[in-house]
Amino acid sequence: MNYNVNDIKKWLNFFNPEHFTDYDIDDFIDVLGRVKGFPEFNWEYGATKLCIIPEFEDYVIKIPFDGEVDYQGENFTYFYNGGGDEGWDYCALEYEYFVDTVFGSGYEKFFLTTDCVIVNGWPVYIQEKVTVHKDSKVIPAPSKESVARVRKESKMKCSVPFPTNWVAIALENFDNDIDALDNFLSFLYENFTDLHSGNIGYKGNQVIILDYGGYNS
Repeated sequence: MNYNVNDIKKWLNFFNPEHFTDYDIDDFIDVLGRVKGFPEFNWEYGATKLCIIPEFEDYVIKIPFDGEVDYQGENFTYFYNGGGDEGWDYCALEYEYFVDTVFGSGYEKFFLTTDCVIVNGWPVYIQEKVTVHKDSKVIPAPSKESVARVRKESKMKCSVPFPTNWVAIALENFDNDIDALDNFLSFLYENFTDLHSGNIGYKGNQVIILDYGGYNS
């Protein structure tokens, strides 16, 4: 990744975690868009973090929320609690999962990791930009044979949570070894939760897990 730590700190110097209580995320994004020198960007958020996506850079910036989340219809309401016992840093959890579960498994290359930068006492995470499955109109295309084989293999019950094309590309990543693929999917199924289409993607023609902190519902 090509980024400068000092630039990240300078651009986000206005930030403090109470922003997500004092005003909504749209206002935060509006302020960020007026920061001198900050690159053009898109952004997304979910129940656990805000993701800032600089348009012409090779990285994304993730800012974890701290606090409980209340669902209001289709919207989220964030309750900042000052780092109390109910607070979760899901980016930090990913690091713990990588060390405790992924490292030594042989599947390390399929998981993205992050760099951590402290901004005004708050952790901000930098992650390599990859193609997200749910958003992309241009994703790797598996062969028809791989798709057909994935659909045929009823024993691969662990593949159910994942899109067929993603599993088919994973099969090709394992040199069409169906048993190796099934072992990989079982590893994901047994050790991680919340691996929906927004948390998986592609790095070139390789499948990738880009968000695996789970969700404490």
